[in-house]
Amino acid sequence: MVKDRVNAAFKGTAPRGSIMGLFMYLKSLFILQLLISFVFVVSGLIINFIQLCTCIIWPFNKQLYRTINCRLSYSLWSQLVMLLEWWSCTDCTLYTDQATVDMFGKEHVIIILNHNYEIDFLCGWTMCERYGVLGSSKVLAKHELLKVPLIGWTWYFLEIVFCKRKWEEDRDKVFRGLERLKDYPEFMWFLLYCEGTRFTEKKHQISMQVAESKGLPKLKYHLLPRTKGFTTTLRCLKGTVTAVYDVTLNFKDKKIPTLLGIISGKKYKADMSIRRFTVEDIPDDEKECAAWLHKLYQEKDALQEHYEKEGLGSPLLIIGFLPLRHRSLCRGTASDWRHGGQEDRLQLWRPGGEEAELDGSQRYRAPRSPYGLPYGRRVPVTALFLFLEHKEAR
Repeated sequence: MVKDRVNAAFKGTAPRGSIMGLFMYLKSLFILQLLISFVFVVSGLIINFIQLCTCIIWPFNKQLYRTINCRLSYSLWSQLVMLLEWWSCTDCTLYTDQATVDMFGKEHVIIILNHNYEIDFLCGWTMCERYGVLGSSKVLAKHELLKVPLIGWTWYFLEIVFCKRKWEEDRDKVFRGLERLKDYPEFMWFLLYCEGTRFTEKKHQISMQVAESKGLPKLKYHLLPRTKGFTTTLRCLKGTVTAVYDVTLNFKDKKIPTLLGIISGKKYKADMSIRRFTVEDIPDDEKECAAWLHKLYQEKDALQEHYEKEGLGSPLLIIGFLPLRHRSLCRGTASDWRHGGQEDRLQLWRPGGEEAELDGSQRYRAPRSPYGLPYGRRVPVTALFLFLEHKEAR
């Protein structure tokens, strides 16, 4: 039976539904999942060995060492991005404005991401890959991860800042690590999970008790942010980092994605709301900066509540979404769009609730990925969701 399905699929005579069913069956096979894991582990060990060999370059040419290791880490992380995009066919869609999109991949930034899901880092890496910063992406990581083969070892050679979450012990190490990154040759996106750990109901209860004791507003969908890591990172990288991206990640239909689900080929639909704040808009004073971060999380919580109750998908027109690499251009053609006898004007949706009219003839292109494959091909832009403002046809 399976052999007949395979033959029909390769001959092109099988119905589309049966072909998709065959692919899902193949993805569920343990032997294929084991093969993917084997390739990742073996290639990762080879990459780690090459990274070790590059250490001899550091005393003579630090920037060359960094450039090589960015390419090597891309070779490893892109395999995980492939699992999300090609294996599970998960869609990652952005809610943002064109001005923010225009800055993607062109500046050093700090990214604040909610920590609710097992695969939130994969969605973030997918976005990094689209704009050529996957290899140079950074994170403030737990010290325990340094001992994890492949992941921790690769991060070590990438100069990732590790911390034990004990400020007395971390202070000097964190300052030195962040100061080293100020002359990094590649544009880097520095990821911060300000909540410190993944959201669970038990952790949320404890976190809200702390919020009550400090007289801070309670959050419904997030843990109380830990401000020390953010304020320290911003202060140390000021002059290098030019903006902070606030990213709120959700999944449609209230699905809870897992790494096992991705490996098994399950498809998810991710929505990522992004706001850009320039460093100049954030207070320099540590206490005021901490208050700014708390306010930011209150806004994230309000956005999350809106998403839970109403979603952000009605009415919407999708003109693009983190397309796969074989697509060369994603174009919005709003001016001639008609639906149900009505003429619709497309509106860009911004997280703050503001709207701006979109020129229907406008094309969206993402910058070239400096080490994406195939080389030299222009990568399609990460998508925008666009609100439709209906008006009666004249």
